[in-house]
Amino acid sequence: MKIREGFVSNSSSTSFIVIGKTGNLNKVTSNDDKIYVDHDTGYKFDWDHTITDDPKGLIAFAWMQAQYQKKPEWVEMIKEVVFETTGCELICSIDITRDGYISCIDHQSAEEDKMFKSKDILKSFIFDKDSYVEMSNDNLEE
Repeated sequence: MKIREGFVSNSSSTSFIVIGKTGNLNKVTSNDDKIYVDHDTGYKFDWDHTITDDPKGLIAFAWMQAQYQKKPEWVEMIKEVVFETTGCELICSIDITRDGYISCIDHQSAEEDKMFKSKDILKSFIFDKDSYVEMSNDNLEE
């Protein structure tokens, strides 16, 4: 998967991420100086047609990418960027090893790393108002 303003396609799924460059950041509210991204919310980036543009959903996408690629340093980068941007501690309970694919990324889209090239790019990916992830596949009936 590449960062593009168009679809990236493989054998059955299509997906793309857009990293906004506007500098206009989405706000995330917190009552207790913590931001919770809960595994049981069920963030799925699979064959269903979905567009995710909220910071918690984009955190979930980045978090799962870090887990799929076994990059604990990316998990730390996500936590640092969230804290530096919001002043809040990130509490994320997403664990891709749990049964049932409650939270998942389609296997052919699970090797994205462009958002981890720098903290500034990761901040733009998670918080910029123009950033989003779109997933779909060519087997869906429209």
